[in-house]
Amino acid sequence: MRFKAIPPPPASLVTLEETWRAVPLVPETEGTCCERIAGKIDRVDLDETRRWLALLRALDIVEKGAIGYVRVRPYPETDELAMRYRANVFGVNELIDHLDNHGTADIETAFTAIEDVVPPWERHRNPNTWEDAWRERVAHLLAWGELFGIFERADDRFSLAPNLIGS
Repeated sequence: MRFKAIPPPPASLVTLEETWRAVPLVPETEGTCCERIAGKIDRVDLDETRRWLALLRALDIVEKGAIGYVRVRPYPETDELAMRYRANVFGVNELIDHLDNHGTADIETAFTAIEDVVPPWERHRNPNTWEDAWRERVAHLLAWGELFGIFERADDRFSLAPNLIGS
């Protein structure tokens, strides 16, 4: 399963590790985990804390069980997180393929590159706003990828990092 919902990226991966630490080692409900995450990140609402939980699950550092969410130990190295990000977050591999074929892209070009793979139900659910929502999602995908060392940014354009693992 590939996850679509991810939060806006933080300034550094330190926030990711702090957010991971907010999830308990003993299973807790989604509500409790969201409250704990909100305590680590300023100015987040319930929807955004849920996106953080989704990202933590996509990175295989938090598991969802019958009782609730639990932190998985140990915390992986950045290279491992990057591989999990590529494997488990919807749109990342499509962006990598596009950049591999075209060199660079701004957010608009990157959006166009994945527009065809946006699920139809997403388009129908919000027919007047889905494109803006997905442009924002693409911006988040690229910025998280930059934090993980998958993409590089120069001005408003992104390219593949020269040491991209597994490309």
